[in-house]
Amino acid sequence: MWTRAEWVVNQGLEGVHHLFEPFIVREAMAMRELGEVVVESVVARQVEELIELLESERSISRQRDRIADAPLEVQQTLVRLYFSMLFRVLEERSETLH
Repeated sequence: MWTRAEWVVNQGLEGVHHLFEPFIVREAMAMRELGEVVVESVVARQVEELIELLESERSISRQRDRIADAPLEVQQTLVRLYFSMLFRVLEERSETLH
């Protein structure tokens, strides 16, 4: 049985991003580079706090609402982290196939 986080990642790998509003996903996909980005310490702290809050929420819809309520820069940073993680999982999976 999958944990909620594993389910979200697997859904994300299938192109379904339950935690984010469509506009923020489109914006993330329009970015050229999802690699390292310099983030202000205040924003980084807000992202950390949001992640902790998300971990305490029981439902995907509540998590999605919490993300949507966050400042735009926090949402963008979280989406970049999310997609970076998805790409890393894809790379690891492709390495195990070879």
